Amino acid sequence: MTPPPDSDQGLRGLVRRAAGGARDAADSAFDATVGRVGQTVGEAALDATNATAQQVIEDLQPYLIEEAIPRIVAGITPYLTDEVVPEVLEGIHDHLTTVTIPEVVDGVTGHLVAVTVPEVVDGVTPRLVADLLPRLLTDLQPFLEKQLVPQIVDGLTPYLEQSIAPSLITALMPQITDQVAPQLIDALMPKIRDEVAPDLLEALMPRIQTDIAPQLVDALMPKISQDVAPQLIDALMPQITDQVAPQLVDALMPKIRDEVAPDLLEALMPRIQTDIAPQLVDALMPKINQDIAPQLIDALMPQITDQVAPQLIDALMPKIRREVVPQILDDIVDDPRIRDLIREQSQGLFLDTLEGLRGKLADVDTLVDRIARRLLLRPPRPHPETGLQLVMAEVSSDDTAPVRLAFDDLAKQRAVWRALPAPPPPPGRDFTYAGAATRLLGLGIDLLVVGYLSTVLFSTFGGLLDTVYNGEPPMWVALTFIAMAAAVIPTYLATCYWSLGRSLGMAIVGIRVCTADGRRPGLIRAIVRGWAGMFLLLVWLMTGVVSVFDKKRRSLLDILVHTEVRYLVPENQQRRHVRDALQEQRDEPGH
Repeated sequence: MTPPPDSDQGLRGLVRRAAGGARDAADSAFDATVGRVGQTVGEAALDATNATAQQVIEDLQPYLIEEAIPRIVAGITPYLTDEVVPEVLEGIHDHLTTVTIPEVVDGVTGHLVAVTVPEVVDGVTPRLVADLLPRLLTDLQPFLEKQLVPQIVDGLTPYLEQSIAPSLITALMPQITDQVAPQLIDALMPKIRDEVAPDLLEALMPRIQTDIAPQLVDALMPKISQDVAPQLIDALMPQITDQVAPQLVDALMPKIRDEVAPDLLEALMPRIQTDIAPQLVDALMPKINQDIAPQLIDALMPQITDQVAPQLIDALMPKIRREVVPQILDDIVDDPRIRDLIREQSQGLFLDTLEGLRGKLADVDTLVDRIARRLLLRPPRPHPETGLQLVMAEVSSDDTAPVRLAFDDLAKQRAVWRALPAPPPPPGRDFTYAGAATRLLGLGIDLLVVGYLSTVLFSTFGGLLDTVYNGEPPMWVALTFIAMAAAVIPTYLATCYWSLGRSLGMAIVGIRVCTADGRRPGLIRAIVRGWAGMFLLLVWLMTGVVSVFDKKRRSLLDILVHTEVRYLVPENQQRRHVRDALQEQRDEPGH
């Protein structure tokens, strides 16, 4: 089918009408289009039969859509875009933006939305999308970008902002929030998460860290700390404590226990040991000592005594009997210090009894000395300051240190005492020098023991001589035998004085022989004292009264050979006397 012959004249008329005036062109735009279609239909009707107008339009519609309209648009598009449209728009711009367009939009919006737009879109969309719109947009793009679009946007923006946009947003918001937004987010989230977000964060992170974050924190911190944080904590705390925290702890505990905690402790342990722990202990110790520890002990003690301790003992007793006790016994048996302690404890009863006897003998010495001096009308012997009193003078009655610490340096003090011109009496004695009763008992023990042993020995030896000489030994043998028997005790005493400073009897009663400076007698002095003491025993006993008058309780024999007899108290017994005195002092009322 060929186009009507006067289609060019109709096109020129359309151009003349568009250029006639902005308002006439705008008002008659639809009428011109309808007139043109009517003219075309009239011309087509000349060649057609007596068909109705509706039939003609239906017949021409495919031609119009497929050939006529595209040819017309292609022909007038350059002219329109270069000359007509700029002039028309410039002339009608103000009236269009202020009056015509708003009125036209308000008038035709309902019809366009309901009828025209759907039909036109359905009809022309394929052609527009495929051919017309790309060409038109390409030609109009410079003008649209530079003049038309900015001017239209500037003119329509107030109206859009005040009327259309709020209504449109209100109408579309339910649809957007319920359907569009979720679908859009679901579709875009993978790409945003995988591509956009990492690149965007990497690009923005320096600026966020240096500028945005500090300013945002400074601006929001007052509001967050005063309003948001308390409300958020109050609202979330039940959920956190009931659900989130338990689940989080259960999920993280294996990793914390197996990986995080060991590494963290290993890294922090040096600082904890050197800095944190001492400071924490120093800071918390007063509070712990004053408040926490007493309350904790009071609260736990019933539970411990009633349940924990019995159960713990019952559970551990088999293992203790089976493993611990044998091991402890083995350690005790193998430890030389424990063996020495056991040996000392086994000897303790005997030594304590012996020391008690020695103390009683010293009291007897004092009693005999007092009686003798009273009978001889002499004043009582003055009591010197004893070693025990010297030790007690150096210990405060308020001292709470262990008793053993009071006499740990007793040996050093004894060395100082010995260097004094007049050494003090040892702890446990009231006088330094031994009295008559102790000395006589010691001598009696020596005579009894050594005399008995020598009697047994020489009786055996005499029986042997009688057997050898048939009961009649030679005189020289008999005299030698008698001389040897008589020399046993003096020789024994002299040897003991010289080598040990005391004999067996003197060791039992706790005395010793020494010179004025505390040393053992020399060999000559010891021989003279031993032999003179035995052969002049009667004289020594008769002159023993001299000791009552002598300040050192010396006998006539001691004065002649320049010796002294002093009390001897073993160091462990001295410690016991000091310990007993200190304990007695602390047990007295008021201490």
